[in-house]
Amino acid sequence: MPSRTRKRQDPDSSSESDFELDKSCFSLASHTESSSDTEVEEELSGDTEVEEELNSDTEVEEDADSEGNLLRQRMAFHKSQGRAKSKRGEWAEKLVAREFREWGKFCSKLKLDPSDTLRRCEADKFKTYLEWRVENSRIKKESTIKAYWRRILCSFIDVTGHSMDNGAELDIQDWIPTYLTVKYGLDTSEKEKHAMYVQDLYVILSAHWTMDAKPRHGRFRVQMDTILLLCGATSTRPQALIESSSAKGSNKALSYEHIDILRVRDKENRNRTTTIARVSLVHIKTSGGKGRRKRFIFHLESIPAFCIVSRLVSHAIADDAFRRHYTSPEEIFTLEIPAHKPSLKVRFKQEILNQPIFRDIEKMASGSEVSDTKALPYSKCRDHFVWLGRVAGFEQPLELYQLRRASGRKMNSVLPPEERNQTMGHHGDTYQQFYLPDLIERDFQSIYFGTPSQDELIQHAARMGISRDERAPTGLTDEQKLEFKLELDRHPKILRLRAKREQYKQKIRSQGYHPIDAAKGTKLYDCYDEAKRKLHSLTNVLRKRKEDQAVLDFHDAIDDYDIERQLNGNVRADLPTRSTVQYEFRERAVIAKLLSQPLNELEEEQAMKLRMKFIRNLVKYCTRQESRLDGTPREAIGVRLLSEGGQCVIGLKRVASDTDVGAHQQAKRPRKEICLDSPIQEGPNQTRSLDQTKEEDVEIISSVPMTFTDPVCLLCIREGRIRRFKKKDSLGKHVNNHKAEGAFKQGFFCWDPSCSEWIEGEGHFKNHAALKHGVRHPVQRYY
Repeated sequence: MPSRTRKRQDPDSSSESDFELDKSCFSLASHTESSSDTEVEEELSGDTEVEEELNSDTEVEEDADSEGNLLRQRMAFHKSQGRAKSKRGEWAEKLVAREFREWGKFCSKLKLDPSDTLRRCEADKFKTYLEWRVENSRIKKESTIKAYWRRILCSFIDVTGHSMDNGAELDIQDWIPTYLTVKYGLDTSEKEKHAMYVQDLYVILSAHWTMDAKPRHGRFRVQMDTILLLCGATSTRPQALIESSSAKGSNKALSYEHIDILRVRDKENRNRTTTIARVSLVHIKTSGGKGRRKRFIFHLESIPAFCIVSRLVSHAIADDAFRRHYTSPEEIFTLEIPAHKPSLKVRFKQEILNQPIFRDIEKMASGSEVSDTKALPYSKCRDHFVWLGRVAGFEQPLELYQLRRASGRKMNSVLPPEERNQTMGHHGDTYQQFYLPDLIERDFQSIYFGTPSQDELIQHAARMGISRDERAPTGLTDEQKLEFKLELDRHPKILRLRAKREQYKQKIRSQGYHPIDAAKGTKLYDCYDEAKRKLHSLTNVLRKRKEDQAVLDFHDAIDDYDIERQLNGNVRADLPTRSTVQYEFRERAVIAKLLSQPLNELEEEQAMKLRMKFIRNLVKYCTRQESRLDGTPREAIGVRLLSEGGQCVIGLKRVASDTDVGAHQQAKRPRKEICLDSPIQEGPNQTRSLDQTKEEDVEIISSVPMTFTDPVCLLCIREGRIRRFKKKDSLGKHVNNHKAEGAFKQGFFCWDPSCSEWIEGEGHFKNHAALKHGVRHPVQRYY
């Protein structure tokens, strides 16, 4: 290779010599190409591999250092975070936070730090706090103060990262029943656990459709009916179906994505098809941080009163939820299944899957309307269920958990423990500990003596409705209302709140605000509004206590009254007669009539027609708005024992009337009644005996006349009242007030229950009022 070296060293040599040198180099290279070039390449590749190994080792060291730094940062972060908090539900977290705020108020009075005081874990401070809580709240039961103590324990774990281990927890647990309960007379009794079986549920459904006279939106009435059936059939908590009170604003409820409507073949006859509904409950109460989804399948029921499938299909048709527009429910229930498929799914629209099925009813300027997105809150469902218990004459206050207890007991006797716990969402012995009714429905007499069993009699006597009386009051009489008003005028807390409210009102007026609402947004108005809300809340609590006591007094005295009446020979005297059932809309009358119609006793074609008729009327009723009926009078009866010193209890006697008595006296019309309060025999080998009502037994009665002879506000009918005016000008000013409130911003149905014309705008309303109802409004003049 010297020639190349020379060439590099002598760049100024001649071209010829360069050519010779290059040629010699070429010849030399040609002889050594296969050996020298290969060696050079191997040397170069070896150097490259060494460099790559060195670089990779350097990179590994750098990666290890960076990963180690990252791990150290994570360790420091987790160390700063301390112990992980327990996974609690949203409502449980709120309760713990609320109790910690109360603990903070207590510590502020002692000028102590709440967290440091918890860390010291001194039993004397905990005892003083619990005693302070009893003295400064309305705690009446021992179980309540124990619940507060458990929340303090949760706060202690959150602050310290460990449970109490110095004996303070055991000390407090023994101190509460031995000292706190004795000193303050806390109630240690347990709440009586009633169970509502299907017989009593049927009574509630009957009262819901035939006896409840409060004006409801038709959609709410259909929804409530479906919710009660689902609660009973699935033994679920209400929060799986509607928005829970512990999760207000979450809008978590049963939606269309949790429902499947399918056409399947009948197992006994493959040539026949039937319709089923598959319901998935996903909003389940968590246990240990987990909530397992539950799925149920429902089939067509032979009695419309208990048919869940018919009601779910009705909701879907009313919401126009199906992908295909079906002109009638018959099209859905007669769909054929292709030969190559075992089922046919009737699918919902994609945009409606997240829409709750049970939605809230909102008050608008044009009346009550069904919300498009807001789920029905638990409070409305609970309040209506309690009211239905009053209407039906139950002695015990109703609660939705009574359906869960009864359904759980039925499942406990049929399902194995694993499936029962899955259905009810329990672990271990939760059902035995918390859900078993107090009354054991077994004939122990026959078990011990060996006599023939009377289990059916025992089960009948264990029903909640065994003490039901339709004469029981649903509210306060005029005398009791006057007495309640006088009690409020003497109640010290009511007087203090009234004085506080008036004090803020005078301050607002002194600052020049008129009316009071003009001061909204100011701190003074907030104080006034808070005092007003507290006054309203306390008044409602006292009124409810008064009503509950009136019901208890009635049931306590009515049996003695009936006994003494019989012993005196007045067996038939003053016996209550069922009131005339009045229906504002024909749809409700048809639904009430078909509830108790057994379809399995009819021909298949006739049964299908009645089922479709039931569904169509449910769909139509979802768009109706009930108004307050004047109704038949309910005559008050004084129930007084004939013996001396007997207590007088006011009840209600439902009497039939031949005329409408209300704001407008109507022509006499005959009344016929519909009876749906028949007992249901339970058991696999027994038939259900239900009274049937013919079509001619139902009459639709309007609460207001079609035409008027003097100025009347048709817009006020929606509030259940008829407002008359002496002059048309006064009526015109009144209607202008409705207009200012937005009464004509959108269309609405005429509020006369006997008229269902759609109204568009103020001009259409006034023309309709004049032509159809004889109500003429003043002519608007423009100057």
